[in-house]
Amino acid sequence: MDQPDYITDCGGTLHSYQLEGVNWLRYSWSHHIDTILADEMGLGKTIQTIVFLYSLYKEVCQLLCSSFCVGRLWLIELLSNIVRADAPGIMGEEVAE
Repeated sequence: MDQPDYITDCGGTLHSYQLEGVNWLRYSWSHHIDTILADEMGLGKTIQTIVFLYSLYKEVCQLLCSSFCVGRLWLIELLSNIVRADAPGIMGEEVAE
């Protein structure tokens, strides 16, 4: 198994069993399986969890960010149009009498 770029880019490396744990977490997450890391103390459950969450940020959240931004702008525009239609005076437009 190769080290993820986001780990080696910051100068870190995972042990093979830690990398296996991260891959297992990612697999379980993608299949909607609840998981618990349980092993001996000091084998890196915390770092595996951090790397797993960071991998989601690097690979999933960045893909969703553009969709979220577009969706957010669309929602703002939609709400503005609703306010204009229901209460035109709020948006600084003159109310026709």
